[in-house]
Amino acid sequence: MKIKHILKTKEFRFLIENGRKLRGETVFLYADVTKTSGESRISAGVTTSKKYAPRAVTRNYVKRFIYAELRKSTIQKNTNIRIIARLMKTVHDLPRKEIAGRIRKDLTSLMVQIDGVE
Repeated sequence: MKIKHILKTKEFRFLIENGRKLRGETVFLYADVTKTSGESRISAGVTTSKKYAPRAVTRNYVKRFIYAELRKSTIQKNTNIRIIARLMKTVHDLPRKEIAGRIRKDLTSLMVQIDGVE
């Protein structure tokens, strides 16, 4: 499934203020689910700070990995989901496989809690 990237500050701010908040061990999600008569869609934005991943390589890896995991998820028909994922735990000293495992575990458990995801 293709994901539309959320890039605008207004969209980020709206979801952070009004979205449903879900906290995992390493990832914090802000989510908004709406029903629509058209095609199902996921819009996502990812933020990683230098505090939790000082190296740009690690931050980019985390972002790419989160987008890839969201792309794999299946959502119910006629549902629009907007998600902001924020890294909330230091990962710079971990190997990539462990980073991926932790984020995957968090995302799968948090996505189940969002209404439109199967």
